[in-house]
Parts: sequence; C-alpha cells; structure tokens
Amino acid sequence: MNAELLMAKISSRFPYFALRKLAKQYEAEYGSVVNIGGKAWAQLSDKRLPNYLAWALKRFRYSSVLLCCQVENKCLVLAWHKQDAICNQFIGFEHLSHLLGCFVDIDGFVPKVFYFFYQENGLTLLPDDWSDREEIGDWPQLTKSIPQLQQLMNTGKKPLTLVFAITASILLTVIIWPTGNNLEPEPIPPAETSIQEILAGSPGAVAPLLQLDGQIQRLLYQLPGWEVALVEYHQNSLRYRMIRNTGRLSELRRFADRLNTRVMVQGEEIWLQRLVALPPALDNSTELDKLPQLTQLEDHLNDSIQILIPASGIQFQAVEHKAEWGVRRAQITLNGHFHEDLLTLSSLLDGLPVRLVDVSYRVTNNQLHGYVSIDIYGVHNG
Repeated sequence: MNAELLMAKISSRFPYFALRKLAKQYEAEYGSVVNIGGKAWAQLSDKRLPNYLAWALKRFRYSSVLLCCQVENKCLVLAWHKQDAICNQFIGFEHLSHLLGCFVDIDGFVPKVFYFFYQENGLTLLPDDWSDREEIGDWPQLTKSIPQLQQLMNTGKKPLTLVFAITASILLTVIIWPTGNNLEPEPIPPAETSIQEILAGSPGAVAPLLQLDGQIQRLLYQLPGWEVALVEYHQNSLRYRMIRNTGRLSELRRFADRLNTRVMVQGEEIWLQRLVALPPALDNSTELDKLPQLTQLEDHLNDSIQILIPASGIQFQAVEHKAEWGVRRAQITLNGHFHEDLLTLSSLLDGLPVRLVDVSYRVTNNQLHGYVSIDIYGVHNG
C-alpha cells in the first residue's frame, strides 16, 4: 500500500480492539475495520481519507472485484479476492497498466471489473483478460457521499506505551508511583455509570502490572541470600514476601530503595511493598457497540488460556448485569507455571476490556502456584 494507507489482516473475534492496538503502534489517527470474505482487515491512515473500500464492499457483492475509477488526476484502484485484500491505493495513470498486469498473474483472480474514466482512452488501460466489466456512470456523484475513515486517536496524541526498563534505576521512572501510605479502596460506581466511564476511570490494566512484576523479580534474583516466597497485588499495592537464607536486612533495605519499595517487618515475616498507579483498563474512546459479546470474550479467553498456558485453568463467577452490558469475575489459576507464562497471559489480555482485581501466588523453585483475578466487561445478551 502507499504511504497514506496501511492494511493488515486482524483477528475476526475482536477486530476493533486489534484496530486500536495497531493504531497506537503505528501512530495512525484514522482507520476502520472491513470484512472481506468473513475475514477482518484493518485500514489505518494519518489522514482523514474517504473509506472507499468499505463503500465498495457494501455495494459490490462479489467474491472477486477490481475497481478502477478516476479521482482528479489519479486512478483509485481497489481489488479483493475471496478473503484477501489485493489493492487499496491511488496510482498515476502512467503506472496503471503495469500494476494491473501484476494482478493478471494472481492465481484464480478473475474479477468483476467496475470502472469510470473521464478520458476516452481509459478503457485501453484495462487488461483484456477480464471481460466482465461494468461502468459506474454516476461515479462523480457517488464520491460526494462516501463516508470517511473514523478518528481513532486525538490529534497530536501519541500512542500509549509503557516501556519497562531492565535496570533498577530506569525502572523507577516507568510508571507514576504514589508515595502515600494510605490507599483508599476503589469506589463502587453508581448503576447509571457507563461502561466507558468505568473502564476509562478505573485503574487496572493487566499487562503493565504483570510485566512490572517480572522485571522486579528478575532484579530480586540478583540479591544474594534472599528469595521471593509470595507475591500479592491488591488495591494498588504490590507486595513480595521475602525468605532470608544468608542475607542481611540492611542489604535488603538498600536494594529496596533502588526499586522504590519499602521493607516491612511483620513479626517473623519480611515484606517488600510498592504502591502502584496502574493506567486504566481501556481508554475513554471505547464505544459500547464495539465491545465484544461477554460470552464471546469468555470463550476466547477460555480457549486461548488452555492452548497457550497448558495446565492452567479459568473459573468464572456469576454475571453482574448493568443494563445492556455485563461484568463477570474470572480467576486464572497457576499450577507450577513460570514467569514466561505470566508474560504470555499479559500479551493475551492486553487491549481487551479486562480489569485486574488482584494477584496472589507463591514461588517454589521458580514455579508459580496461585491465581490472577480479573473482571471481564462485555455486551450482555441475556
């Protein structure tokens, strides 16, 4: 594709979340999702362009289509074949014959051709290989009613990224960490609160916490004479219960200062605590009509966790109804898993309407035993 428009095949289960994730990755301000033969494709652009492809797919119900229409002094070329997008770009007329010649070589591509040219010799630019042609006589009028790509990000807004450093000194500045000792519990939203407001205003993005936990523990492994026995996260507090082998408490305190954590001695137990301000589960651009069905999201998580994190499990509690959407708590169990499995879980949940509730697992011989608890949000169909 040209520099103005990027296309990519994405997940058909949750296409709008995949679209927004790509938009953040490529800093694209506009885009849309189109369905080609049952497969989802993302369109991304840094300009507010007309959504020609979505319009053409809706108007021309053929499995293979080639559209060549003049727009000012260039030719718009759209092409798809079965489940694949072939072309979506503007091209100069001097290059059109060469481009279409490449399409002739595509195996099985015998499209229905739609065209419009202001110049009389426009038809001579089309290959003779495709005889099923139809002129779009009202093309000049149609171009005025074609909708534009939707805005995905605010102008000038950069993608939300969290880069987790490997060294302790850099790690301190990645996320904003409150220094107060008193944490207020999260308020219960009123019944009329929209799902957009809840997801945008509630801290609980899963991926940053799991990634941060992995980074901190890799640093703690470097501390001689100490090992992590238990990890807990609840209400913005990340805690590590430490087991002393030959280590000194003074060394642990110095190390804790580097990690922006504090040491708490509670009887015979020694803990490291760090207060965490997680970003929202999703940004406030989430639209209710683009959220997945709650049951579809549950099935997706159930299947993906069983495949990608074998021997783990996920248990669902009853659905809490909130008008046309619902929330369901789920607990993902860890049974002798490793930190790599937590990173896999982090990638799996990233970008979904999922909020972290709490985490608790013990560490034995580098193996994890415990759970990760999350709230899942989606459209509820009764």
